[in-house]
Amino acid sequence: MTKFQQLVILGLLREKPLHGYQLDQKIKGLTITLGPMATSTLYSQMKALERAGAIQRRDVPQDDKPDKKLYTLSAEGITYFETIIRQVWTEATTDQAGACLSFLRYLPAEQIHNFLVMRMAMLQHMLSVQDTLANLGPFTQDFQSLMVAPWERRVALAAAELQWVRDFYAEFFGHPAPEFELDQPIDEVIKDFRAGQVEEDAEPTPDSVESPPATDVSVPQSG
Repeated sequence: MTKFQQLVILGLLREKPLHGYQLDQKIKGLTITLGPMATSTLYSQMKALERAGAIQRRDVPQDDKPDKKLYTLSAEGITYFETIIRQVWTEATTDQAGACLSFLRYLPAEQIHNFLVMRMAMLQHMLSVQDTLANLGPFTQDFQSLMVAPWERRVALAAAELQWVRDFYAEFFGHPAPEFELDQPIDEVIKDFRAGQVEEDAEPTPDSVESPPATDVSVPQSG
């Protein structure tokens, strides 16, 4: 959870500098999507990021009041943000993926393309594994009968998110998401993606994107 919490802090500061209280209130306002983050946890993570040089703090004088502390993202913080979002993106739950989408707008269009294709590949792989397990035979069927609700929920969430990401891609780039097949194991694809070495056959068309939209961080919910 720590990486995701740090991503949330860095992503919000990537938008604009914020006071600690403002940052705390923004996170509390997104609790349904981001999950709860205690104020003490927030400040602990901020101190860790400040020690690492990812964020900077400066005092802002106030009349007859204690100075406010304003936090900004450093150059190192921007680099760390781009690194950590790759790590979180390949481990994210559906809810966390929705939060990540709201921060993708700070990346170049080509990277956004790679991020979305990576997520689609993972979801397609997940669904193919579910199909394989469902057809293994009596043992799996007996196991599935005991776990039918969680099983169906997992499949439904993956299928819904896959369609959701495809729709987001089409809306963002102005053309349908590319069709593709993995030509190497998914764990190798993820490893290359985290290292920034993903190459795709289908190129994005950034000229069709005037400016990245401010993405709604809500995510599809299964019944």
